Amino acid sequence: MSDDIVTRLGTPEDSVRELLSGCICNFIGDGNCRLCRGAEQIERLQVERDMWKKTSTKLVGMMLPYSLLMNETERQELKIILEEATR
Repeated sequence: MSDDIVTRLGTPEDSVRELLSGCICNFIGDGNCRLCRGAEQIERLQVERDMWKKTSTKLVGMMLPYSLLMNETERQELKIILEEATR
């Protein structure tokens, strides 16, 4: 779900907060409008996504020495996980 939200935005990760820097609530010091809360949620989801990508990559790396003991389907699954994590 988090990847869907972030992907659908189509904006670079660093620019989410930048897009909302001109929000009126930032000028009055509130910072609690729906747009700002949405931007904070997106930033949290991006951090969580990146954490899972790093975790997946590490786990696949730990499993690679055992790939000779795996069948072809299991090796393909490792390859798919690694490809997804490096996107």
